[in-house]
Amino acid sequence: MKKKKPSKVGEPITPYVAKKAAKPGVGVSKQENAGVRYMDDATFRKAADKVFKVHADLFRKLAH
Repeated sequence: MKKKKPSKVGEPITPYVAKKAAKPGVGVSKQENAGVRYMDDATFRKAADKVFKVHADLFRKLAH
């Protein structure tokens, strides 16, 4: 049976250094900075109809 190597007492442990945070505005489009935007009902219905038509098989499989 192998014995584990003894740990060194008194050896300083280096703390975990996290990645630096990105500067605000770098790699972020203006649309993402705009906040929450809502579409009107007619636009939503048109988009929803297209989604349901394109992905009808997927929704049918998920329903079962």
